[in-house]
This record gives sequence, C-alpha cells and structure tokens, in this order.
Amino acid sequence: ALTIAVMIATSLSTVITQQVHGKSFFMWQLERRGVEIRGGREASLMRTMKIGDMVIRNVATIAPDAALALVRCEIRKTKLGQLFVVDENRRFKGSISYMELADGLDLQEERGEEITAIEIARTKAVQLDEDANIEQALQAHGASGEVYIPVVNNSEDCVLIGVIHEHDVALAYKKAMEQARAEERGEI
Repeated sequence: ALTIAVMIATSLSTVITQQVHGKSFFMWQLERRGVEIRGGREASLMRTMKIGDMVIRNVATIAPDAALALVRCEIRKTKLGQLFVVDENRRFKGSISYMELADGLDLQEERGEEITAIEIARTKAVQLDEDANIEQALQAHGASGEVYIPVVNNSEDCVLIGVIHEHDVALAYKKAMEQARAEERGEI
C-alpha cells in the first residue's frame, strides 16, 4: 500500500511540476544551470557556434538617395550581385539585387522621373545580429530563401557589419555535425 501511495504521489508531483514549469523538474534544474538539452547534441552545438567568423565584411553599399543610374553602375562592380542600402551611419535600410534594379528601371521609365535606391530596395529583408548562432542562420536562410543575409551589430542600431552566405553556414553546420560524431566515437 505504501509503494502505491509513493507512486501516485510521484506521478502527481511530476504532473504539477510540468504544469507549473512547462517541463520536468530535472529539465528545469538543468536549464537553471545553463545546460540546454533541447534538440539534442547537434542542436546544442549549433547554438554555441556564432556566425562571426563567417561574415563577409567587405560588401558594396549605396546611399538611400542614390539615383538608379548610380545603382546600375555600382551593382555591376559587386562580386555578390547585390548592393546594401545604408544611411550615413551605416544603418541597414535594405538590399538591391538585379531583380529590384530591373523593376526599378521599368518603374522609372513608366513614371518618367528619377527613382532612388531606397524606392526599389527590399526594406523588409531578413537580417541577423552579429552574435547570432548557426542554428539561427540556418533558419533565416531556410525561411527567406536568400543566398546572402545581412548581418548587423544589433537589432536596435542595425549598423551593417557584412553578410553571410548560405554555403558558409551549411559548411559550418557540416563541420559541427562531423565534430559531434567524432566526439561520440571518442576520436576527440
């Protein structure tokens, strides 16, 4: 009878703890100590790896009020095939690819007046903070479908630091998984 009472008490306490904390008492204790096991070893490893080393810092920028003729000239010079619109304080305002340029040229011809860079830029572009991790970068690339994602100093100031390429993120993910597998096999 005592064994059954202890089992019932344990079950009830587990249910109450999960209702209050949203997880088991053990998971709550681990989380308080900074140990996160959500998503397994690979996900945890990806959350610890920052994107800082992958950032391409030398990117072509253009002012928001730049004329379309200048946008056309500058985009031809870029290796990325993309311009990043920044204000005088390098705050990220949007991005322009050849597709936006083509649309802008059509719009300029239709209107019969000069169009500026900010008018054709994708101003709702996905961006990452420079302290973002590999997991966040993979999610951003997957959700946006963009090859390059702008990296800013933080979400408040939005000063453009550079961009990350989806290939570099995928390569970092592959290396992280190889490292996890090597650790599991005792090779590291």
